[in-house]
Amino acid sequence: MLALFRTNKFFANIFLLFYILILWASIFFVDHETVSSNGGIFYSNIDSYLEVGSLQRKILAMIFVFLQAVIINFLVSRQKMTEEITLLPGVFFILFSSFSPQFFDLSPQMFGNFFLILALNEIFGTYNKYSCADSIYNIGLFIGLASLFDFSYTIMLLLAVLGLGVMRAIKLKERLMLIVGFFSPYVLVMIYKFWTNDIEGFYTLQFSKNLAFLDFDIEYNLHSGYIIGFFGLCVLVAIFSMKTYAYRMKISIQKSLNILYMLLAISILSLLFQKSLNLQHILVLIPALSIFISINFVKMPSHWGEILHLGMLVSVLVWQFFPLLNF
Repeated sequence: MLALFRTNKFFANIFLLFYILILWASIFFVDHETVSSNGGIFYSNIDSYLEVGSLQRKILAMIFVFLQAVIINFLVSRQKMTEEITLLPGVFFILFSSFSPQFFDLSPQMFGNFFLILALNEIFGTYNKYSCADSIYNIGLFIGLASLFDFSYTIMLLLAVLGLGVMRAIKLKERLMLIVGFFSPYVLVMIYKFWTNDIEGFYTLQFSKNLAFLDFDIEYNLHSGYIIGFFGLCVLVAIFSMKTYAYRMKISIQKSLNILYMLLAISILSLLFQKSLNLQHILVLIPALSIFISINFVKMPSHWGEILHLGMLVSVLVWQFFPLLNF
């Protein structure tokens, strides 16, 4: 199956649509348990319009994951981060986003990842540019928007500061542009809330109901162990493949990979201060992991890649349709 995605033709992203339909097919047949995550003020508004666990909400989530997979492929292709340009980053973004039935929801992390990917694209685009004030402002803006959907993405402002420091000799005024971009959506929301006399509601929805330290809301069972174990293994693979990823790569690509490692570390750090942490928060790790693991598959012999991918695909589908199996 992976042979379909070993191409540099952008229009071939349409195959990702069929791929995600296979992986999300269970939403039409199985009544999966739905887990709600605490979100920021923007997510709270969306959450009030779409019933949690509804089919419409799951279909919208599926479409949203597909769009993010396409953007991930564009980002990796634009930066030429792999030895050959393929659609595998999008494939693994979809696969990882489908690993648990609890991911089949229009969660705050999905919105956060969307704006985080856009911010990453802007960070990578600042390399060797003399003037990129618009990009730096956009980086702050996208991270600010992400944090208004999921409070834990606030820490991604650290990624922006460190990432820009890797890509360029960032000046003080550029750091100020970044901060202004980040707070721009906050200022607009606060003005609206002040106008509607609901500043306290903004503080409650955005901060007090989201901020806590090591506040886990995870039921420890076979399912959670399977998910945590798998993604923990992927993190270890990415860490131990560091030299392999950077081997004979251009300086610009090595810098991009370093930023992805920063993203991975900061994503793990973000899990420490989110209130009522559940399995959906693992989605924060997926943008970086999908790129890293796709590089591993590009570098390994194609037949081994097919076998490993098929094993992961089958295990995901079996797990999703398991409630229909009568033993």
